[in-house]
Amino acid sequence: MRSTRGVWQSGLLHGLLVLLLLEAVTRLYIVDRAFLSPYGELARINDNLARHEGLPKVAFFGSSQTQAAIAPREMTDRLGLQPYLFVNASAAAGGPREMLYLFAQNSTLFREVEIVYVNVDLWMFNRHTFMAEQYGGAAWRRSATLLDRLTFPMDPKTRADWLLGWILATWDQRDTWRSALLDWVRTPWTYNPHIVYDCFGRPVAGFLTADRPLTREMLAQEAREFVVSHMQEFSINGDAFDDLALLVQAVRAAGALPVFLRVPASPEYNMALHNSGVDQESLWRKFALQFTDVATLDLSGLALEELEYWWDPYHMSSHGALEFALPIIHDLRQRLGLN
Repeated sequence: MRSTRGVWQSGLLHGLLVLLLLEAVTRLYIVDRAFLSPYGELARINDNLARHEGLPKVAFFGSSQTQAAIAPREMTDRLGLQPYLFVNASAAAGGPREMLYLFAQNSTLFREVEIVYVNVDLWMFNRHTFMAEQYGGAAWRRSATLLDRLTFPMDPKTRADWLLGWILATWDQRDTWRSALLDWVRTPWTYNPHIVYDCFGRPVAGFLTADRPLTREMLAQEAREFVVSHMQEFSINGDAFDDLALLVQAVRAAGALPVFLRVPASPEYNMALHNSGVDQESLWRKFALQFTDVATLDLSGLALEELEYWWDPYHMSSHGALEFALPIIHDLRQRLGLN
């Protein structure tokens, strides 16, 4: 009969082996599934792209900003093209890593695509974006150094959590594990693959479609909050540049033309960004030097000042999307050789 001590030793050994196995799986696999976008969001976009009938010629990738701003059905209607030829594949909080993932996951769908518009904005290249509300989400933890965890302004409890995560990757990526398990074991209670496209072809979530009364004061207040979320403790994210370069490479390998797209924000957001002290011009120059051979459609200076064009300081309403479609249609006529 085994002694109590022997049972404990055996249990500890098995527990240690399980922990080491989990750590190995986390560091080699799970950490690569840590996205800025909610994992369920990427799954919904993937499922809806899988349902897309026909092969698109034009695709738009980006964040919730382009989810709201890009209305493919308005564009195809005005150009006299079939609706299936344009698709908006943007995802909420989508940066270069999320866009690359969605393009790669749907390479069969995009095998005949001719033009791929890629939304770019400064927050996508900030290592600390969304820290104001996420307190160091899985995507930040994936690349956060020990120095980041020790010095980034945060409350002691969250910092202790970060430091434990530095030692145990499984703890650090527990949210990613949870999302992956829900994705692997889908049930009607954990996943609802409903259609996310509205009548304009925008893959918008409910919060971007509901009626919402706005005032200039509301926009100004919310703009300050958005800018803090986007630009807090700005530090260049080299991984984001690498992911964007890989996306450009993948688009070209598919025989398509990549075009960077800069989307306008509200005057209130632009003012809050100006007042933040972030050197925007320097950052955009650095970006341009990294991608000298990629075409850019810069519509960030487009004046959309009326309240009806905005759902909040950073996201357009359907009215704004229909107005914003016009300069993109002009660009598409030239690139597709349409009259």
